[in-house]
Amino acid sequence: MKISELKGQDIKARRVDWYYKKRDVAEDYIKGRFSNPLGRYHHKKQINFINRIIKEYKIRRVLDLACGPARIGADLKGFGEAYGVDASNEMLNIAKKRTRKWKFFKRSAFNLKFKPEYFDLIVSLRFIRHLKKDRRCKVYKQIWKVLKKKGLFILDAVNYDKDYYIRRRKGFHKYKVYDELYKKSELIKELEENGFKVIEIENVFNNIYLSTAISKIFFTLRLNEFGSKIINLVDKIKTKNPLEWIVLCQK
Repeated sequence: MKISELKGQDIKARRVDWYYKKRDVAEDYIKGRFSNPLGRYHHKKQINFINRIIKEYKIRRVLDLACGPARIGADLKGFGEAYGVDASNEMLNIAKKRTRKWKFFKRSAFNLKFKPEYFDLIVSLRFIRHLKKDRRCKVYKQIWKVLKKKGLFILDAVNYDKDYYIRRRKGFHKYKVYDELYKKSELIKELEENGFKVIEIENVFNNIYLSTAISKIFFTLRLNEFGSKIINLVDKIKTKNPLEWIVLCQK
């Protein structure tokens, strides 16, 4: 059973399209989430995965859906053309300063307004997971429409079997933005029902408790980069129950 279906839980989830339009959230997005060792490792893990896919599949045209401040876009390479869309002016203003290689547009994920079958690869991280199922399905339709035949789609997802218990211990009310928590079978089923074949699922944070402890220590010592390298080594110890996944799908 998903967290969204559990009765009696006090989950004060804010709508993602409102929360990320706030100036202070936009300005602090990268520094607040991806500067400590844990965040640095997380970012590099995602970037390395996407850059590998761009190279392996010889991707020409990329779309970053809900691109935010170009956290992902600024570090991608090897593509021909790249586009970013976001509903937040604050996020887009930062994105345009971070990279000039991309074309950015203020657009809703529910109405992308690109030509059908236009993109070879669509990436959407830390966005779709924040939506309830009816809204996710609407976004999937938009992605399917503008993605080329056999085109690729990358997203991230949170593992119910690990994260639910972490959130219960911390208190659900402390999470400012809603996250859908999946069992792996549910995630695959949802994507297949919306026209996508899951090709690859890669674990992220195989050992989250140890990685978090390492991050706190090295953040205190102001050795963030070194701490992220240690976490990278720790995360190579594979488990069946990671905190998250990064998922590669094909239309």
